[in-house]
Amino acid sequence: MDKGWQDGDWLLLDAAGPELVLGLLRDGRWLNYETHADGFIESLQKGVEAILAKASINLQSLHGIVFATGPGSTLGLRLAAMFVRTLLQLPELRHWRCLTYNNLELACAAEVDSTQSKPFQIGAPWRKNRLHRATFNPGDSRSFALDTVDLDNSQPTPLPVVVLGNRASTLPADLPSLAYPSDRIPEILADWPVLLKEAAQPDLYSAEDPDFARWTSSRHPQK
Repeated sequence: MDKGWQDGDWLLLDAAGPELVLGLLRDGRWLNYETHADGFIESLQKGVEAILAKASINLQSLHGIVFATGPGSTLGLRLAAMFVRTLLQLPELRHWRCLTYNNLELACAAEVDSTQSKPFQIGAPWRKNRLHRATFNPGDSRSFALDTVDLDNSQPTPLPVVVLGNRASTLPADLPSLAYPSDRIPEILADWPVLLKEAAQPDLYSAEDPDFARWTSSRHPQK
């Protein structure tokens, strides 16, 4: 990803949870940011309006939005994506760019540096017996890969886990826990521009394609 996002003012919206992160970036650094634990529905629009008012900035003056795609809270991410898609439809914001990053890749990047020579892995809650997993691959590509892993078949060294979403209670107590680096998001994106992707609109991360069951009348009997 080019470093164009480090010029001018951008709105950043990270609703993966457990907290909602809202911020304004100016030239690649926090101008201000806030975290909200009151609930996404209550905090999203009001929070955006508040940080804009504090900085005396309006939406039209922004270059665009930096959006977190998950994994994390399904409700929070969907509400945030709907909110951003609505903004992107406004004629006065047709100049906006939409840049996205994956929360787990970002958390993984926060744990490695430019001298890292070995692969590094980090997990996040998904299902009762499975984790989302991000793997940092060193070498010339210096890339990140995403997949899932069974808790029962985890590697000999416990996988460190960053709590995203609201499923921390489902995690085994012996897994090491890492804090989500919300305060360092601009710094991490600057160090790892590969994390940012340009998008026409925010599409949420999914570990697998949805498996829709075929409709049959026997599953929906008439009363």
